[in-house]
Amino acid sequence: MRAAASSGLAVVLVGRSEAGSALIVREALADGTSAPGRIASYQREVSIPPRLRGLEREGSLRVVRLGPLTPSQTLAVVERELGGPLQEDSVPHVIPKRPVIDLDLLLRVVADLRQSDILRRQADGSWRADPVPSIPPYVRSRILSFDVTDDRAGAWEWAIDLLATCPELEANTAIGLLDDLGVDGAEAAFEELEAVGRIEATVHGGRLDLSLSDGTHELLLPRTVGAMRRRRIERALVPRLRAHDPGALSRGETLYFAAHEEFEPTPGDPRLFMAAARASLRTADRAASLRLARRAVTAGGGIEAELVLAAAEIQHRMLGDARKRLLGLIPRAEDDAQRSAAVVTLLQLTYDSHGDPAGLDLIPEQSTDDARGRLILRGLLLHALGDLAGAGPLVEQGITGLTGAALAQAHYVVGTAALMACRLADARRHLDEAERILEQVGGDPSRVHFARADVDFFEGRARRSISTLRAFMGSGPAFHDPAVQGLCGWALGSEMLMVESASRAVGELEDAVRNLESAGVTRTALVARTDLAIALAVTGRAQDGHLVLLESELAVGDPSTTAPLLASKLVQAQGWLAAAEGDRGAATRMLIEAAEAYERDDLVIGSLVARMEAARCGAALAQLPWVRRTAAALEGAFPRLALHFVEALAAAESGDDALAGERGEAEPDTPAALEAVAEEALAIDLHLYAAEAFGRAALAYSARGREREAAAAARRRDEQMRWCGIERLVLVPEQRVRVLSVREAEIADLAAAGMTNREISSTLVLSVRTVETHLLRVYQKLGIRRRSELAEALKGALRTSVEDA
Repeated sequence: MRAAASSGLAVVLVGRSEAGSALIVREALADGTSAPGRIASYQREVSIPPRLRGLEREGSLRVVRLGPLTPSQTLAVVERELGGPLQEDSVPHVIPKRPVIDLDLLLRVVADLRQSDILRRQADGSWRADPVPSIPPYVRSRILSFDVTDDRAGAWEWAIDLLATCPELEANTAIGLLDDLGVDGAEAAFEELEAVGRIEATVHGGRLDLSLSDGTHELLLPRTVGAMRRRRIERALVPRLRAHDPGALSRGETLYFAAHEEFEPTPGDPRLFMAAARASLRTADRAASLRLARRAVTAGGGIEAELVLAAAEIQHRMLGDARKRLLGLIPRAEDDAQRSAAVVTLLQLTYDSHGDPAGLDLIPEQSTDDARGRLILRGLLLHALGDLAGAGPLVEQGITGLTGAALAQAHYVVGTAALMACRLADARRHLDEAERILEQVGGDPSRVHFARADVDFFEGRARRSISTLRAFMGSGPAFHDPAVQGLCGWALGSEMLMVESASRAVGELEDAVRNLESAGVTRTALVARTDLAIALAVTGRAQDGHLVLLESELAVGDPSTTAPLLASKLVQAQGWLAAAEGDRGAATRMLIEAAEAYERDDLVIGSLVARMEAARCGAALAQLPWVRRTAAALEGAFPRLALHFVEALAAAESGDDALAGERGEAEPDTPAALEAVAEEALAIDLHLYAAEAFGRAALAYSARGREREAAAAARRRDEQMRWCGIERLVLVPEQRVRVLSVREAEIADLAAAGMTNREISSTLVLSVRTVETHLLRVYQKLGIRRRSELAEALKGALRTSVEDA
């Protein structure tokens, strides 16, 4: 809204009033750049008039649409209102796990809790919340305000209180329970609540589960249900859930039943506590995970229960206890599935901490005499130690016969190996299977999402990849886990660098490194630092990039901290920093060295990216044979773009248009081939590549004396650079920037608005000849030929405050 207002545009805000529209308008007006008269607000149910839709299409009106806020967005707003961060263990008590619609209510509650000292500011400036804060009385009336007759409101209120007591309740169970309690019209009440958006019905494996649709309501409403009503619901609900097999309950039902197991006179079914512990691993309540897993072990759950307990201990950062437990489980395992599950968990712990991976070398030999089992375990070990390409074939040979988490990990290992080889269809198939199994067993799918984001990116769906990562990071289970936020934030920031704002990519990568390090995932953090350094190089902050790389540079060669890919990515990042400092020769050597290191580890996609970067830095002819030989055999839109880019760069480098002619053009034209590469990059939303390709095209046109076409390509380059938020292209030689003077911009604006040359001369008190001369210069600088192109070209034109001489 601020950006639109500063450009002179009017703004229409579309969204329900409680969705935070008042807060956003207040923030937009806070710095004085936005005029109140230029902002209009519409309720979501009201359609935008056709005339306003036409203005939006013309570009003279900006429409801002508000949807539900993810937990991460909600946290950002709440912390901004508080003026400081929430402590990690307080986040689950203030921030809902589900998307928020009623943000105004949440902020009002937060303000009240702060005034009542339930939210207390700590000495370090952070905020801490009581675990179960009291909720102001107006909350319940706000949530349960129904536009219905009194005789229908009773059934609605009972239905909502039931879902507040036990979310994710199966529909038939919910309807039957209200019938047992004597509530008339239960089924109709649920249908009406879904129709008005109060509840959400989702299908999971043939089940129809009901939950409150607004995260704010799901967080606050359970604390307002009356004691007598809650008692009646619990006394009816527990027997109904007890009649189900524990494996058939939803996550919410499992957690609820386990919390009320004191109603059960018998010692309890260990399967229930194991299921509850697995379910709680995906919530923010880490203490509950530990408590439930311990009960599963005490109830006789055996090795399976101890595996769940080890996972809970890892989540609780009790790494020593988890390591000791897993090492003790391996010789006690009853079969390969149990043994593999223990090794998988242990290797993940080793990968994510400072444990000594060499100490795991004996596991395959002492674990099993079965050849297939030895293959799997050796492959898992190789994967944990960083040999992704070598791990895949070993695990794939023995994947049949595995079950549960071990099978999911095996599919993940094979999928990542396929990804590194750019066999994208195989990678997606195995990753999808890994996620499906993890969903069944309550495992953490964050690494699968991380890998699938790469698959989407290389297939040419960068926008989809970014949306998927953002959605997963904003989901309840992922939101409260700093390791998951760090892992997915790393992927998100790396892709944003190519697709969106480079400065925002830097911020995302900085958060990712911070989250990974705070979660103890130190080895992964060292690798993420290399991508952060590359992002800093792109934004021209080479010195900051060198500081970021210090820890990664110190870690190389230390067996206790060496992470997969670290050595190769470190050299690649150093190459980018050298380019940012202007040493293109050193940059080229380092990028080629990184590509060869990737290739030694059979990481084809890494080598392709690094060789493409070396080509962009000035070594296209040298890299062309490898890229042609390799990229042609790879799947996806990205390898095709890499091939076309390197071919066009090699043609420009050699001055031989015949190389570009091999692309099939009737009249080979190297600058046009570079522009075609830019359009190809734009088609898959890779704006940084597009900016570079347009920049190279401008250089090539200029070298051929085709100044008008050079100006047009330079204008497109500048548009893409502004999109990326960067001031220069570190891999492209410096180019002459053609900026409009004050007088040129003034005349061009009037001409674009429809004024004739004579009208402009009269308005500005200039001769017609002077107006014509200035317009001719504008046309040359913008690379256009006619007046009708002027309005569009001016949108991306650079302007200066310098007057004409």
